[in-house]
Amino acid sequence: MSASEKIIAVKNMVDPFVLYGRIPEMSAALKSMPSQVPDPVTGSGTTVFRVKTNGDCYLNGTGYMDAIDVVAYIYRLTKMQAVDKVVELYSGGWQYVSNVKLETIPKKRDFSLSDDDIKKRKSFLRSMHKASVEGKNSQEVCRYLAYRGLNPDLLPPSIRGISKALHYTKGKDSSPVKTYWPAMLPIYHNAEGKPISFHRIYLNLNGEGKAPVDVCKKIMAPTGDMRGGAIRLDEPTIYHDEAGPFGCLALAEGVETSLAVREATGLPTWACYSNTLLEQVVIPKGITQVKIYADKDKANDKGVKPGEDSAMKLMKRLISEGIDCEVLLPPLDIPEGSKGVDWLDVLNELGTRAFRFKASAAIDVRK
Repeated sequence: MSASEKIIAVKNMVDPFVLYGRIPEMSAALKSMPSQVPDPVTGSGTTVFRVKTNGDCYLNGTGYMDAIDVVAYIYRLTKMQAVDKVVELYSGGWQYVSNVKLETIPKKRDFSLSDDDIKKRKSFLRSMHKASVEGKNSQEVCRYLAYRGLNPDLLPPSIRGISKALHYTKGKDSSPVKTYWPAMLPIYHNAEGKPISFHRIYLNLNGEGKAPVDVCKKIMAPTGDMRGGAIRLDEPTIYHDEAGPFGCLALAEGVETSLAVREATGLPTWACYSNTLLEQVVIPKGITQVKIYADKDKANDKGVKPGEDSAMKLMKRLISEGIDCEVLLPPLDIPEGSKGVDWLDVLNELGTRAFRFKASAAIDVRK
């Protein structure tokens, strides 16, 4: 049985709720479903992980995960190691799974919310938008970006800021305690380009770094499916001539990395929020060239380099879709004691000359 056949067989076999019931780390999330709970691995945060009613899970900073992804995360395994672990937990061995009828890869589970949930989430997002301002008009956001080595004058309207955003932190008895911090608010769009959430990046009161809280990055409950979407810093311009459409787009994982790419190259840029969502991003029709500015990460104990590996998977998919695609890695060594480097590090250490590609005047977003 090939690797892809194994994955298909396991997905066809597994009831995720039965599987989660056999994983002790998932007990709190199952009891509280669909409410959010602390990270099942680290215990950090109070509202960072949840099990959805369709069996998918969501983890702040990672995104949506299916049952195999959840097992990989909890047991720190590669995808294929997680497949074997699922079989061990669920059925006792491959002898059973080998008899499962192999069908086409199942479609991803539909994202479903009740009308009530959608109404509540939209209300929260509207309130946040009303209380916020464009990022370039937020003193806290501008101070923070300048501190990080970025030019706040180049901020696009898709980055907003708020001086007082609610954050729940863990109290002495582990009960949630309300605190308030400034926050940078990039707008997250779904695969169709509709805004469905704010990514909250909580900031220190003096603007020098992120807020001193257990989880300083959170996504607001989205009104739609995040898979395939991104933080669209820019809307790329698509040109049409005798040869057909042409458009160029730069992709990166984090917001600040994407802002660094945008500032150095002038290319229309999207931030994909996490390496998982980077793999799933949907590229609009008419885009013919994509540059992926990947993070350079140290390999974990399973040999996985999350940023680079996800970028390579995305490149492979986009090339198969007929898009000219290239993965670019930071031309820096990873410092001792660091988990990795990104393109913001490159901008700060080497300047714009280290970025090979520059936007033509026609598409330069810095104008």
